[in-house]
Amino acid sequence: MKIIIIQSSFNKDITDSLFQGAKSILDSRNKKFSHFEVFGSWEILSLASKILEDASFPEDVSIITIGAIVKGETDHYDFLCSSIFNGLASLQVRHGALISMGILTTKNIEQAKDRAGGKKGNKGSEAALALLNLLEQNCDF
Repeated sequence: MKIIIIQSSFNKDITDSLFQGAKSILDSRNKKFSHFEVFGSWEILSLASKILEDASFPEDVSIITIGAIVKGETDHYDFLCSSIFNGLASLQVRHGALISMGILTTKNIEQAKDRAGGKKGNKGSEAALALLNLLEQNCDF
């Protein structure tokens, strides 16, 4: 199983903390992974799609997404969040790949900091744990 982390560099201080959280969980379990950095959360969807389309066996690829979308003054936030989440869900269904959601969607930067190692924990760590939990499920149908 190949684990890939796709990290947005937009709101980099937040996403770096999320990445470090995910990395620490994977390192503690001796799991190797590849790390790709893209500009924004929209590009996470684009790269995840390309990886799964190009993979010989996409079900052998698992992806952890790392991003931070902070609400601004326009409707851009709503369209972006909805499109990314629906797109990633569609990729999971179409390719049978596991995709763990580590993309924050917050009202302000303080909420993002709280969830990137602050008083609300680290959602990057949680995304890695969620993926590992899925990988450890032994489902024989």
